[in-house]
Amino acid sequence: MPRLGLGSSLTGGVVLPFTNTGYLVLDGTNDHVTVTDHDDWDFGTGDFTAAFWISCGAQSDAYPSILASATGSYASGAVVIRLGPNSGGTAKTLLQLYVQAGGGGSAMLTSTTTMTDDAWRHVMVIRASAVFYLYIDGSQEDTYDTNNPDVDFADNGTFYIGKNGWDGTNGDLDGYLDEVAMYSKALSSSERSKLIGDGTPETAGNAKDISDLAGYWRLEEGTGTSAYDSSGNSHTGTLVNATFGEH
Repeated sequence: MPRLGLGSSLTGGVVLPFTNTGYLVLDGTNDHVTVTDHDDWDFGTGDFTAAFWISCGAQSDAYPSILASATGSYASGAVVIRLGPNSGGTAKTLLQLYVQAGGGGSAMLTSTTTMTDDAWRHVMVIRASAVFYLYIDGSQEDTYDTNNPDVDFADNGTFYIGKNGWDGTNGDLDGYLDEVAMYSKALSSSERSKLIGDGTPETAGNAKDISDLAGYWRLEEGTGTSAYDSSGNSHTGTLVNATFGEH
């Protein structure tokens, strides 16, 4: 009997499961998705959650970026979740959060998990009551509470998936992304578990089953240049050179 998973429904006695078969393919050479600016991911100093699945190997760019603002230089409005660190040559193996108005040139959050081994991993960057948290595969790996900067993922007019707005050809991610979701709240423990599902992208939970969804790019399209927003907020993204793959 088919499993009735998260986000599934029954219509006329037929199980309609929530399935995840596609993902975004980025080759590290000017491949990305652009999403037009909106207040839905200008979180100010309030709570938010940014969540996604990622699989990648060694990186050739100096600052491979996953989710970022289009800020033209690394100035006061710049926000980026990327692979780092800045030091250590070209070994960009850890996941980090940078907010220029927060840690400045230093990462506010850094994973302990090495991200560049081609395994699929789930990432959540959360701010709850002015404290930032980093979760990898459901486990908390870092926190930051030194200050509480303004966070606008679309600062300077665009939200990027797969690059940032200031490093030019040095800021592109080489890898795969899936199930990118933004919430205007801090997810609870039970909500985090629901989102991860059974621990793989193919068995992930449906982000729409959790309230306060600001944007949700499932990246299931397979072809074309549109990344549709499944949150109901109509924030369709545009692929630039990127393509789709299948699990």
